[in-house]
Amino acid sequence: MVERVRFTIAVDPDVHEAFQEMSKISGQSLSRCVGDWLKDTSQPARLINDELRRLKASPADALEKLGRLQVIAARETEALVKGLRSGKLKLKEERPGGLAWRAERAREAARARKPPSSHTGVNTPAKGRTK
Repeated sequence: MVERVRFTIAVDPDVHEAFQEMSKISGQSLSRCVGDWLKDTSQPARLINDELRRLKASPADALEKLGRLQVIAARETEALVKGLRSGKLKLKEERPGGLAWRAERAREAARARKPPSSHTGVNTPAKGRTK
């Protein structure tokens, strides 16, 4: 098992809310959700680190390149989400707690909250109730 390192971060309230919701949906701790998310998305951070090292001598060029990398990362993230939602894309690593696993648990939880529908599309009454 890989050792995990604890550290404290400050985030905006909306970011905290998003991860808190993911924590509730997935049944994992907030710390585990944020840690797994960071692990799943650490490759872009490594690319940015490489660019920063290479461009440290020219800050203006570095900022311009970072801006382009952020745009590329946002587009790739959007494409990934669309692919996962459509079912056309599956992540290689389907480990418990991984991004695809958490997304599937969230879909299952959402389906479980919906009442069953009849073939007409009208919600069926609860068991034991009469019209």
